[in-house]
Amino acid sequence: MSSQRIAALLFLVMLLTGVPAAGQHYQPFGPVEHDHDWKLFAPADLGMYGEDAHAPEGFYFTYERVLWNFSRPVMRPTGSRAGEFFAILFTGDEFDAPDPYQLSNAIGTSVPEADFGWGNRFELGYMVDDRGWLLGVLGDVNTDYTMQFGEFGVNPGTNPAGTGSVAILFDDPLNTMLGFVDFEDPFAAGDGPDGFADDLDDDGIHGWDGFDADGNGVPDTLAPTDYDDLRTLLPTFEEVLVRNLAETSGVELMRAHRLDPLHYGGVVEFYYGARFLQFDEDYLVSGIGGTLSDSNWDTTAQNNMVGPQVATRYINRRGRWTLDLEGRFFAAYNIQNLEQKGIIGSLLVPSGLNQPLFLNPTTFFHTRTDKHFSPFVELRLETSYQLTKAVALTVGYTAMYADKVARASDYVKYRLPDMGLRSERPQDMFTNGVNFGIEINR
Repeated sequence: MSSQRIAALLFLVMLLTGVPAAGQHYQPFGPVEHDHDWKLFAPADLGMYGEDAHAPEGFYFTYERVLWNFSRPVMRPTGSRAGEFFAILFTGDEFDAPDPYQLSNAIGTSVPEADFGWGNRFELGYMVDDRGWLLGVLGDVNTDYTMQFGEFGVNPGTNPAGTGSVAILFDDPLNTMLGFVDFEDPFAAGDGPDGFADDLDDDGIHGWDGFDADGNGVPDTLAPTDYDDLRTLLPTFEEVLVRNLAETSGVELMRAHRLDPLHYGGVVEFYYGARFLQFDEDYLVSGIGGTLSDSNWDTTAQNNMVGPQVATRYINRRGRWTLDLEGRFFAAYNIQNLEQKGIIGSLLVPSGLNQPLFLNPTTFFHTRTDKHFSPFVELRLETSYQLTKAVALTVGYTAMYADKVARASDYVKYRLPDMGLRSERPQDMFTNGVNFGIEINR
């Protein structure tokens, strides 16, 4: 457990130990005058609570292995939100292409999918004379989803003229993607790059390589640079890896009160206290080869949610089987820490053909902190089977809904040359999955 989570736990302990108790022998870490005779392997109490069977008292402990799914972020493209890029690729009579040529985002809606991940959940506490405490710890529940685009397994740099097959579109307010191209006539069989800037305006001057005096397509005379041969290059890569990692963990501490048994064996418990919950997401994109070779950007969003919590629990036993229904409401104050770091064009050669003329390798680092109220609701439905008086096997379902959660992939600003973080864009998030484990004296 990180130091931040340990500090949060100590804060919760200090906060809740100040709540008045109905007698000094009820301490937050256990009652002083109580015989905790678990009788772990005694026969199970059969019947309903309030009749032959009685709700357990004393210390209890539960462990559950959870398999949860985090809902995916709002559908966004990996690339400029405009989804279109206007590239003046070629001009001249020999190229039958519109000018400018409108291109759509090649990756489109390539966002993280919903995926399942494993984690652990622990609860321990005690209940004596219908009063007690509960400490819950949620271990790291994490998912890892990866997408690949392009021809992985093929050596980068094999595409002609350094172009790439995967386009990620960027806003380019400074026109950093202007460059001289060396394609010659890409529509002519057997013709290709020749090492000189193409004469795209047909005036005999090949960019900065000089004037073609004899008309053989090879510049042989010095001449002023022909900036009319500059074109806006399409931001491309030969291979693109998109990876999204999500992780959640937390701790809660609550005072517990048990009511008298209801008719037909039901028991209701109420809880109040505080909770800390952290949800982290890491969105990493790596691009190899192409006109922006090599680039990567790593955007993280950390949601630190802390605040008061109330809960209720309904338990009903029939023989060895017990039905457990729990609900929690967590009024969370969410401190969102956003961070982005990376590099654009680490292998760029300034002034190279088929590469941006004015764009150098550019590193960047951006941070920001946002704050929101993020109401959080949790529902648990569980059944258990009593092996002995104190030991039971459990299986159940957990569903959680949180509002105003920062998702990393939605905060990426696709802008050259230094990317950036978009304005506040919190989303709601739904988490659900199954759990199974063991409980002792619960």
